[in-house]
Amino acid sequence: MATIHELFDGSAPELLPSDTPRVDALIAKVMAEHPGVSRTAQAEYYEEVHQHLAPLARELERENANRELLAAEQLGELAAALEDRADVVSKALRKAWQLGQTYWQQADSEYTSQHRKADETQAKFQALVDETRAAILADVPPNAEVQRTAAEDG
Repeated sequence: MATIHELFDGSAPELLPSDTPRVDALIAKVMAEHPGVSRTAQAEYYEEVHQHLAPLARELERENANRELLAAEQLGELAAALEDRADVVSKALRKAWQLGQTYWQQADSEYTSQHRKADETQAKFQALVDETRAAILADVPPNAEVQRTAAEDG
């Protein structure tokens, strides 16, 4: 039967470097403090590593719970911001429909005065597009994706 030290030599695929560096470091530290291979030494190692892992596990659980709370808060904020943006788009769509109906009537008219008004209506529509876009992007920093990528690369 293999000893704990032989099992944890890092050669098994499930024991290759992981994303749990604090746990791995703690196990390696306790393993170094208990190098024996006898049953008694392995039992002492087993007891000691569990004495160290229990507080670490509780700490990791607290950190995880705090991150979950933070994520839930951020999700709520994002949902509220998304709902606000949906309202902006909804209002803009209604106004765009109205402007489209007005434009159609003016552009289809036999009177040149109505054609000039159609140009004004088209300008109102373009202003609505620009205002809506600005409102949607009000809280979004320019080039946010580029800045995020540069920060990750840096």
